[in-house]
Parts: sequence; structure tokens; C-alpha cells
Amino acid sequence: MKKTYVLQRELPNVPAGAPFEENDFGDYNCVGLPSLMYNKKDVEDNPGWFLLYEVKGVEVSGFGRRSVTETDWYHFHCNTPIFTSKYDEITEAIAKVISTQPS
Repeated sequence: MKKTYVLQRELPNVPAGAPFEENDFGDYNCVGLPSLMYNKKDVEDNPGWFLLYEVKGVEVSGFGRRSVTETDWYHFHCNTPIFTSKYDEITEAIAKVISTQPS
């Protein structure tokens, strides 16, 4: 599993809290700004700048539905941030569950 670190201090073009995900070469790219890359040593050996993001257990709560005209909107609450890089995987997982439910 690839690691994700969270930037602890603001950079000129990146806010504190931005996630940096490990790439195929072991270095780290900023999510949403992939041209910004730091090598493994710079990220992993600088806890003042980068902290390892660890999910200790995700809880989803407050799932709800709201109908707007002919469209249904769903919302939920989560105990951990969801990085935009995970949106496609989440969308696919939801679609898979819905497509296998009985009609």
C-alpha cells in the first residue's frame, strides 16, 4: 500500500494540509499538483514538514437522502478526510453496490 503524507506548513503555492502520495518510484507527489514532487528522504525524514497520514478506522455516519425534482442527492459524514484522488474509487464502489442490489 502506498503511503500518504500531509504537509504541515504552508508553501508559497501549496496550503498546509495538502496530501502528498507516494508514486511508483517511492517519491511523493502533491495531490492536485503532480508536478510538485519531493524525494522519499525529504518527506519521510522531516516530521516538522510532513506527517504520515494513517487511517485507524474509517467511520461513515449520517448517511441521508434528499430528493430534488427528479434527482436524488445523497450525503454522509466521515471521521477522516477523503482526498480528491480517492473520489473515482469511491464512486466506483458505490456504483458497484447499487448495481448489485435487487430491484
